[in-house]
Amino acid sequence: MTIAEARTEYGKDDDVKPKCKKKVKQIIAHEGFLGRGNMSNDIAVLKLNDSFDFEGSNGFVGPVCLPEEDYKAEALLTVSGYGTLYAGGPQARELRTVAVPVIPDSKCGRLYKDAFVSLGEPNPFDADAMFCAIEEGGGKDSCQGDSGGPAVQRHGGLSQLVGVVSWGVGCGHSRYPGVYTKVSRYVPWIKNHTSTGQR
Repeated sequence: MTIAEARTEYGKDDDVKPKCKKKVKQIIAHEGFLGRGNMSNDIAVLKLNDSFDFEGSNGFVGPVCLPEEDYKAEALLTVSGYGTLYAGGPQARELRTVAVPVIPDSKCGRLYKDAFVSLGEPNPFDADAMFCAIEEGGGKDSCQGDSGGPAVQRHGGLSQLVGVVSWGVGCGHSRYPGVYTKVSRYVPWIKNHTSTGQR
């Protein structure tokens, strides 16, 4: 696996070239992640062979801070990725970002409970480990192919990684908001698997 810095166009090698590439040395998936049917603990740490030069990147890439362990995502967050533009649609060729509002855990839990219980399945939404975001009335959302991507908020003048795109049902449907791994819950785990847990 390779990580590309400053790449803005997916799968195209003409005018848009990554500033540099880094090899992934190790992928550390959370030991409690079970996969389909139970998406709790949907988080991993990627260790690279060497670090990015943030100062030499001309502002194309920069670090993002971890939130405090008690941080609660609220209001708008910015999600980015190369996922599909709509459910079942083509993958985005350019890096896309979208601002979506976080919705209350109680509302998200109720929406997914109604959907899954009607199918005879347990509610997969875990408010301790997840949160949801969707534009009011549907429309703006993360989509297939965005999984693992960042959900960032500005807090105290700093960009903080508050969520990781995890799962959902379709894309952009107000009854099925996008679900994100709640990074604040995993800060101790992240710090345990990184040298400093800082920037």
